[in-house]
Amino acid sequence: MQLKQEKKLMPNLIKKIAYLLLLIIVFFIGLFFKDLFPVAVVDGGIITRRDFAQQLTKNNGKQTLNVLIARKLVEVEMIKRNIKISDSQINSEIQTIKKNLVHNDTSFKQSLQQQGKTLEQFKTEIKLELAIQELFKPNIKITDIDIDNYLSSNNVQKSTQVAIYESQKIAVQNILLKQQIVKRFQQWLDHEFNNNRVKLFVNL
Repeated sequence: MQLKQEKKLMPNLIKKIAYLLLLIIVFFIGLFFKDLFPVAVVDGGIITRRDFAQQLTKNNGKQTLNVLIARKLVEVEMIKRNIKISDSQINSEIQTIKKNLVHNDTSFKQSLQQQGKTLEQFKTEIKLELAIQELFKPNIKITDIDIDNYLSSNNVQKSTQVAIYESQKIAVQNILLKQQIVKRFQQWLDHEFNNNRVKLFVNL
């Protein structure tokens, strides 16, 4: 009796296994041929995902890859130094940007649309910028001589009014500070690239 029941169940089990195998095969075929799926059709001619990706790589590949590499290097360095960027820091920076945009009669949403970015993409960029500041800002000192030299080299008249001059100093100090951070960051990146930490497997 038990043997008969097992024989009856066997075909159903085989069907289920066959169906599962078919699903797996279809899944992997889809993965294999996904690059051939169209992203657009022009007068009957198909533009595939592969065509699209190759053109993107050709036009912006090197720049995009460098950004991804830089981001990964920064992430690793942050872990090494136990540096963390909180959501509150990111949101605070965004609020500052929003205030500056209002003064220029531009909304934050408009700015994102013009740049073709989502809010999450923008937050990722802000996080990277804040991380770079945390990594390379320490020990940078901007002196009054640096500020006066900047004003002079840019043909900006040094104000004789204390309040205005202090405002000038703050603005120039921020500019010079960012310049120094970018300089240090670029030097660090060059060092990391030359130190065999980065291995490229594509020619762009």
